[in-house]
Amino acid sequence: MTYTDGSATSLVTDKDWLTADGPTTFDSVYPGEKYDARRAEELGDWRSAGQCTGRDWSPATVLIPPGSCSGPSPEYHGALPATTIPDGFRPATVRAHEAEPVLVNQILRPISLTETAPGSGVWVLDYGQIMTGLARLSLTGVRSDKEGLTLRVRGGNRISGGDGTAASPFSVEEENFQHDANLQTHYYTLGRRSTQTWEQQFSHFGFRCLEVMNLEAVLGRTPDLNRDADVLTVGVARSGFARTGTFTTDNALNRLQRNLEWAEQNNLVQKPTDTPSREKNGWTGDAMASSESESLTWDVNAVLTSYLRHFPDTQISTGQLPMFVPIAKGGYGYDHPPRLERGRTTATAASSPSCTTTRTRS
Repeated sequence: MTYTDGSATSLVTDKDWLTADGPTTFDSVYPGEKYDARRAEELGDWRSAGQCTGRDWSPATVLIPPGSCSGPSPEYHGALPATTIPDGFRPATVRAHEAEPVLVNQILRPISLTETAPGSGVWVLDYGQIMTGLARLSLTGVRSDKEGLTLRVRGGNRISGGDGTAASPFSVEEENFQHDANLQTHYYTLGRRSTQTWEQQFSHFGFRCLEVMNLEAVLGRTPDLNRDADVLTVGVARSGFARTGTFTTDNALNRLQRNLEWAEQNNLVQKPTDTPSREKNGWTGDAMASSESESLTWDVNAVLTSYLRHFPDTQISTGQLPMFVPIAKGGYGYDHPPRLERGRTTATAASSPSCTTTRTRS
């Protein structure tokens, strides 16, 4: 921090910091988040001075900083990464984040509220638009005997299957058809307070609908679209780049252009992605194919510059670059990608490992 008189202070997260388990008990950009409001009430206003006391708080563990080492990996014990810096370690250069922050520029409320089947207790909220968004929960008048009840909130792009009967209920389309995973699902456990609010902080979802379990039990009555419009709202998440171009006609192409803009912005949250709902991966081919169109409408210089800087960070010792970035170095995505050699680029066709093409690099 630089003060107005020119002096500066550095706040470093070291062993003098204290840590405790917070109310977010699990988070992932893929499955979602689990939040226990009871834990939040136990911690109290932990951001205030003098609050971080008691047996819940302990000194932070100092881990190895980002960097590289030509020697063997250091030994460590337990689930944490290594804490001892090995010989030959070279720390990484810290660089300020270049892309614009993710902002919420629109709040959407559900346009319909549907029970999946009579008496199922499972409700589907439709927000009328496929988006990249952040779910926001706001409960008032919560009775203390509701403490411990858990809301399950799952996002998907559409309602699929069934006819709304007990034998064939509606369902929000699963996004895990390629693998066994519980994707885009939040769990919120109620505390005792009458008013409770929560918003996902460590993930983003690509969805149009939210399927909610236990909503009726939490409210103590049948949900109503007008009365409960603010119980679950959605903040539309966007990287904060500016618009630089427009396109309008006097026909239906306007709607096509609007759909294109939603799709581009949905897949430009911090990085170019192939889908905001399932993989959320920065496939390089997708980014290349869409970059020209994006640059005609948005100032994507910063977000694409930040994306391109990941390429040398992910290059492995053989010269190979991954098929998508960012990625765990040396992990999935290095089969048949381009390989950079001195003075040239070699690309191996994935369909035929024996076929190669060599181009001179300028």
